[in-house]
Amino acid sequence: LPTTLSKQPLYEKVGWRTRFRVTSPVLCVQVSVTTTLTSPVDVVKTRYVNSSPGEFRSAVQCAGVLAREGGFKIFYKGCVPSFFRITGWNLIMFMSYEQLRKVVAKKLKSY
Repeated sequence: LPTTLSKQPLYEKVGWRTRFRVTSPVLCVQVSVTTTLTSPVDVVKTRYVNSSPGEFRSAVQCAGVLAREGGFKIFYKGCVPSFFRITGWNLIMFMSYEQLRKVVAKKLKSY
């Protein structure tokens, strides 16, 4: 739903009709927002799960220790590879979905 809502202004105001030209920039923006918001959670989760038993009392304490040791930047470690991984997956998935939707719509009209 967010993808559809964010693509609609590009269809109407900009006049782009090619799906790839609309889907690519919209997905890149969405993935960058998602990666920015979820990267700190992923870093804390990974450190907490991979720590030895008793090293951290909770995930919140783990986040505090990470912030003291590495500063703000440590929460975005691995952000760029994550962005490219998610962008590639989303582009393939949404482009396949739109092509499949076109084929199914043509088949339904021919009945």
